[in-house]
Amino acid sequence: MKRTLLLCLVASLLWACGGDKPKKNKNTSPMDPPVITNNDEEEPKIVLTTEQQLQVDVNQKIEEELASKKRVDKLICGFEFGMNVKAMKRHADKMINRGNMRKINKKISKTKTKRIYLYKMPFGDKKNRKTIDTDLDTELKSGAITKVMGTMRTPRGQSTENTLQQTKDLFTEWYGAPAFELPNMNNCARYIWINGNRHIDLHCELQGVVFTYSDLTDELPSEFAPMPKNGDEDNNGENQIDVSDTDHRLK
Repeated sequence: MKRTLLLCLVASLLWACGGDKPKKNKNTSPMDPPVITNNDEEEPKIVLTTEQQLQVDVNQKIEEELASKKRVDKLICGFEFGMNVKAMKRHADKMINRGNMRKINKKISKTKTKRIYLYKMPFGDKKNRKTIDTDLDTELKSGAITKVMGTMRTPRGQSTENTLQQTKDLFTEWYGAPAFELPNMNNCARYIWINGNRHIDLHCELQGVVFTYSDLTDELPSEFAPMPKNGDEDNNGENQIDVSDTDHRLK
């Protein structure tokens, strides 16, 4: 009887020790790191069009110039940012006496006329340089110049695009190469110069070639390519580039 009980006890112990063990995965190794499951969705990558990337580059250049605290107040025909009305008229009379400007009364309605200053702006290459009548207008805030606008009267036999390109060459002679060439405007090229607080925009309008000198500390230029918001779909990915694309500054 004791022998039988002893055999049963041994059999029970052998069964307990030989029970099921966890099965090893043949494809894993003891050195493999634990697998961590991340259920967080990856944020969508913002993709910009070529024009939007150009807008980013322009904004960055403006920020850099403003951060430098550099001031450039000299404008076309000797005018300057900050000139008050009295100083502006005195300077215009001086330019008229020198033969660089003339003034006319322009009819703006049946009963009103406006005094317009015409700047005899240099035009053409250095060897055959002539002048072209350019309407100059100013914008004042708190009685001081913050913006000067010019509208060039396209000479006979010249196209608007050709007039713009010759003006671009003249500005390059005066101020160096443009900082950027922007997307075409009114079927013409568009160029900007950025130097400290001074911003120059050269482009075409219906009335002809137009340039604007503006003070960036007073007003920032309008964006030509609005930035997308997260989740926006733009052109189904056509003509799009990553934000890391190279800048578009003219070298």
